[in-house]
Amino acid sequence: AERQVADLEERLAKCQESARSADEDFRAGFAEVERLRSAMETKTRDTEAARADAVEARRQSQELLVKVQSLESHLQKARCEEKDTKQATAKLTEKGSIAFPFGGGGVAGAIAAALQDVELGERSGITLQDLGLADFVVMRPLDRFLQLLSALMAVRADARLLVFGLWVLCHLIYVIYLIWEHLVP
Repeated sequence: AERQVADLEERLAKCQESARSADEDFRAGFAEVERLRSAMETKTRDTEAARADAVEARRQSQELLVKVQSLESHLQKARCEEKDTKQATAKLTEKGSIAFPFGGGGVAGAIAAALQDVELGERSGITLQDLGLADFVVMRPLDRFLQLLSALMAVRADARLLVFGLWVLCHLIYVIYLIWEHLVP
């Protein structure tokens, strides 16, 4: 009977040792599962962040593609306009001089011939590029407006009188102001 008790105690000790070992293995396995779960969650967050970055990059890429296409179309239009301008200039130079309303000879003819090169932009030092002002965005529309006004004034007397009249009126108002401010007590 003592032998059976010792045998049972030995078996009980082995079972307890086995249970402890199984418990330790379970705890180690559980810790490994938790570590793997945490790593998987981190990888999932990283993957979602990378996906969001990819979506943002795709959106920016599409925006840039639209801008590039827009700029290409503007460039194409500018090239066409430049080509048309060169063709028009070539046609004008083939025909000779432009008919000015001043007449063909004398002082008026000499002035018209001198101004023709300036009006057509053929003389050096008169374009915005030559003057170093081509980089200013505001200057191009202003220059185009002044060219059109100059061309209009070259052919219409009423336009010349209007511009000159405004100029005289502004200077007259300024001179009257100066006299009033400084000479009238």
